[in-house]
Amino acid sequence: MMRHYPPLVLVHGAWHGAWCWNRTQFHLALLNRMAVAVDLPNHGLRALFRTGILAIA
Repeated sequence: MMRHYPPLVLVHGAWHGAWCWNRTQFHLALLNRMAVAVDLPNHGLRALFRTGILAIA
């Protein structure tokens, strides 16, 4: 019988974004654990879009 665990919420530290949890999320998925990584305001992709550093073609 498979146990059901609540999803994990992964929050990054300073100067990081949700991307820093990619490898961890992969390994948790191998263990059948669901994890959601969030970008805090002014960090990660949100900051890149706002400052214009990341251009979408």
